[in-house]
Amino acid sequence: MKKVALAIAFTLLCAFKVPTRGLVVVHYNAEFNSTNSVPLKKISDARVINAWIDEADVKEYGKIKSVPTIVLYQNGEEIQRWESGLSLSLSVTHKDIQESIDKLTGASKF
Repeated sequence: MKKVALAIAFTLLCAFKVPTRGLVVVHYNAEFNSTNSVPLKKISDARVINAWIDEADVKEYGKIKSVPTIVLYQNGEEIQRWESGLSLSLSVTHKDIQESIDKLTGASKF
């Protein structure tokens, strides 16, 4: 019962939330590592959100262990995650992420 109450309290206090409709790509990073951000301006068919883990609620919400981390959500549910290693950079490109989005939307069939 206490765990449920704590989970509800955390949810109410957490200002950061991923939209629960459609495809959303969230790029989690920290200000100290902003030079290692992945450019996602060319992503189509998904909403792109930049989230800074310097705000504690963002880090907790995304269950972020390293930065940058990119998470693809569909209707609020995590579908795929790309996490950095010790280098604090990602080898994934916007094309790799777009490919995952296209598979979900059916665009890869054309």
